[in-house]
Amino acid sequence: MEEDMKGIHRLSAIAGIGALFALTACAGGTVKGGDPNGSDEIVLRYGMWNVNQEPTFRAMADAFEKANPGVTIEIELTPISEYWTKLQTSLQGDSAPDVFWMNHLNLPLYASNGVLAPLDDVIEAESIDLGEYPESIVEKYTWDGAQYGLPQDLDTIGLWYNKQLFDAAGLAYPTAEWTWDDVKTAAAALTDPANGVFGIAASVDSQSNYYNTVYQAGTEALSADGSSSNWDTAEAKAGIEFWRQFIEAGHSPGVAQLAETPAHQLFPSGKLAMYYSGTWNVGPYTDDAALASIVDVAPLPAGAREGVSVNSLVSAVNAKSPNLEMAARFAAFTASEQAAQIRIDVQDKAPAFGDKWRDWAEGSPFALTELYEESLGAAFALPATLNTPKWTSLEVDAMTKILGGEVPLDAGLAQLTSDIDAVLAEER
Repeated sequence: MEEDMKGIHRLSAIAGIGALFALTACAGGTVKGGDPNGSDEIVLRYGMWNVNQEPTFRAMADAFEKANPGVTIEIELTPISEYWTKLQTSLQGDSAPDVFWMNHLNLPLYASNGVLAPLDDVIEAESIDLGEYPESIVEKYTWDGAQYGLPQDLDTIGLWYNKQLFDAAGLAYPTAEWTWDDVKTAAAALTDPANGVFGIAASVDSQSNYYNTVYQAGTEALSADGSSSNWDTAEAKAGIEFWRQFIEAGHSPGVAQLAETPAHQLFPSGKLAMYYSGTWNVGPYTDDAALASIVDVAPLPAGAREGVSVNSLVSAVNAKSPNLEMAARFAAFTASEQAAQIRIDVQDKAPAFGDKWRDWAEGSPFALTELYEESLGAAFALPATLNTPKWTSLEVDAMTKILGGEVPLDAGLAQLTSDIDAVLAEER
């Protein structure tokens, strides 16, 4: 999901998104149809962006093809840097895949413009129990009373740490009982300028960093109804100050340094003792046996309250697919119990179905069971509105300046609030 947040900001540079979709809007809402040529052979095109997960979805496609003779699924990979632009262009030109990856940050934009087919018919036909999925995520894929996606994976954020660096500093490893004060104390003790080691990374990263600490301080980026910004509040300021202080004290690399060498590169190299990041690290860290032996992950330390962002991708259906019924069935299959088992078998990301994440976690060298137990008990979903890309790009610009010391925290968040409120007013 880290890639989701990186990709969504690129959308804000595309002018006239609503107009772009206007030509593709589909008035229909039911999932029906078949091969328009009357052939028994059906080819479904499936769009995704993560090459590392292609084996997982190829295995899912093979299983679906076996259960549905005559169906062939072709996987199309597009880098995240090009994915959303290409998807919008292909939807306009009626050349988009039948089924494609979607995140909840973009769901309102696509669903409101009629380019997605709802899954309600297949959910009813196959007696799919929405209670098998995290409620907060299911709700994020609902628009105007219709369900447009079923959660297929389950990402959460944890405190990744280097055990060797903790041992060298004589510190106990992080636990589920840690608070912000423990992080501050450890970051100071672990910072070793002589060896170029930083205690923590104050990255400009909403999903991994500041959305979590702002929530833990007692608020969220937007109001509950998504009509206004909460950035100019004491709680939001506390959540951002948590990160700013690390840079000021020299316990974190600066914004410019992290832009050049991100935390996910510093950490494996042994130059970063701790950082907040997601369970998308499990696969690559497990594959590196040497790294897996010296790192682990703990639940996020609590602020005034506990809180951690939990996210999931879905397979969305192109409303103009010539094979709507089969496309919807495959979209639902990627979030099924059988697909969850495939994820476990190939050691992919945690499945969102039921408690299958436990089976996945038990096979890991990291403390994932505790991480997920704690996270699911304090989960919140990232905020999204009709034009999420526009206001999240404003957030990134503001946080870069605030954490980089270009703008005072109070003034920067006050201006950000005004700017975001203007965007949200346009949506209404």
